[in-house]
Amino acid sequence: MWVRAVPGIADAPVVIHCVDTGEAPQPFRLGIHPARFFGDRPITVDLLTPTAYDRAAHERAEQTKDCAALPIRRRLAAGCVTEIEVPACRIALGLGRGCARSRRTAGHLAAVRHDR
Repeated sequence: MWVRAVPGIADAPVVIHCVDTGEAPQPFRLGIHPARFFGDRPITVDLLTPTAYDRAAHERAEQTKDCAALPIRRRLAAGCVTEIEVPACRIALGLGRGCARSRRTAGHLAAVRHDR
């Protein structure tokens, strides 16, 4: 698990990457401390997972540099929350073009942002 944030931009989303390489991914609970990211403002937590591979969609995203259509976004929590239930996620992930996609790898990407 690792966290990414944009230094010096307090309103930028924080991204928490969670990858489970086990044979049978399990749901888990993620504890966060929103005040460390956004002060006392309520937050929104979305789970982003890749859609099934579609060559045309990926080529279009690469050409336009717009990847917004590639992930599936699912709201996990909103408000003043400190724990998030993250469902088990079984998706195939690959690195680079033409690579073999592992059926054993599960990934989660939670985007945490403040509510205005």
